[in-house]
Amino acid sequence: MPSWSADSAILNSLSPGVYTSTVSGGEGVSLVEAYDLNVGNTGTHLVNVSTRGLVGSGDNVVIAGFAVAGTAPKRLLIRVVGPALSSYGVSDVVNDPLLQLYVGSELVAQNNIWHDDPAVEIESARVGAFPLPRGSTDCSMLVTLMPGNYTVIARSQSGRSGNALVEAYEVPWR
Repeated sequence: MPSWSADSAILNSLSPGVYTSTVSGGEGVSLVEAYDLNVGNTGTHLVNVSTRGLVGSGDNVVIAGFAVAGTAPKRLLIRVVGPALSSYGVSDVVNDPLLQLYVGSELVAQNNIWHDDPAVEIESARVGAFPLPRGSTDCSMLVTLMPGNYTVIARSQSGRSGNALVEAYEVPWR
């Protein structure tokens, strides 16, 4: 970042745990990034990233990017949670979220309802994700991805805006 920039950055060593970063200070688009600078460290690594934002349609979406590092494929649980957030006190949630997974500009998978998929429910429990209610219209998918850069886009299918949570969890191989 240029020295004259109003952007913010923190360089910090963190112990394993759960951390939250909050962006404030006006309207507009913000980018929050987290990097593990200990490349090759086999002891600990980032296993989950999530962001909550206002989802709508068109350009009014929440975009979350992540990279799969290494040389081998990884399994991930990816979710866009709207309706289930109501039970955690979040108001004005998006009731009809759509999850889209991209590599570059190529759409590689999408989901608009998690369909009470038993595999998703099992893997959610294994990675510590809160359970999605039966019959909810929240989105969830299990994918195996090759190393590379990926983007998740969360939008509203009806165009009605609301809050949504975008999550990506690394799922260990059994």
